[in-house]
Amino acid sequence: MRAGRGARPAARRVATPGVVVRLALVLVAFAIVSVPAVPIRAQPAPASVDPAAADAATRRLLVAASRGDAKAVRDSIAAGARIDEHRARYVGPGLQTALVGAALRGHAEVVRVLIEAGADPTIPEKDGYTVWHAAAFQGRAAVLRVLEALAVPGNGPAPKDGLWPLHRAASGGTPRHAEAVEVLIERGGAACSVRDPQGRVPLDLARTPRIRTLLDACAGPPAP
Repeated sequence: MRAGRGARPAARRVATPGVVVRLALVLVAFAIVSVPAVPIRAQPAPASVDPAAADAATRRLLVAASRGDAKAVRDSIAAGARIDEHRARYVGPGLQTALVGAALRGHAEVVRVLIEAGADPTIPEKDGYTVWHAAAFQGRAAVLRVLEALAVPGNGPAPKDGLWPLHRAASGGTPRHAEAVEVLIERGGAACSVRDPQGRVPLDLARTPRIRTLLDACAGPPAP
């Protein structure tokens, strides 16, 4: 008599690719949820500049500006220098800011750095003259170009004597004053016809033939 056939073993289940992907996603999600959150720390606010350090930086700024050292000017500002300092104990009796001092000496790049860093161009020196008048008085054409390019305010009459920067440039007697006049009249027209309280136009104060020629050629109706 033959023995009977035994029961068939159960078929093994093979996981399909879709099942594997879903299982992997579940495991990843579980792992992410299980990782403890790391708190984000707020960045500390920059420490305020120590008064003594600010004083030292301010003095370095004033020296650098007078020497035309644009890099040292930037470094001093970054160190906390007071960019508009004009008290006599820091700048002397002339009360010139770093900006006015740089303009008088013709340091155009320093003037640009100071203006772009936020220096106030309306602060006058002891006689009431601002950066535009300082540059024109000394015939600093490169500085005047920077002031025009950056649309710096202040190209107008001085409160003390009513003269415009163009009057000051015209009254200079050097070739660099003639170059300054050229910069100031580039916009033409009424720029050449501004009048001081005595009714004088810049041509009336011209001291050299070159400056007179430039102002003669600058036509335009009188300014109101």
